[in-house]
Amino acid sequence: MLAQDFQLKYEMSIPTYPQVNEWKMFGLGVNRNTLSNWLIVAGRDGVSPIYKERHNAMLKEGYLHADETKNKHN
Repeated sequence: MLAQDFQLKYEMSIPTYPQVNEWKMFGLGVNRNTLSNWLIVAGRDGVSPIYKERHNAMLKEGYLHADETKNKHN
């Protein structure tokens, strides 16, 4: 459910209120505040440690490469 909420909100740009209506169709009575809090906590507790680990690993490198070209498919 949380993965679906992340995908709808951040990949598909769908706000939480339509998601609440969709979950109601599946018999899950969840409100916007609850969905928003789940996303915040999951980002803080789940994604943040991964980000910090990758950031620390990059800081240890002598140099970094980046591809700054624009994606023509967007």
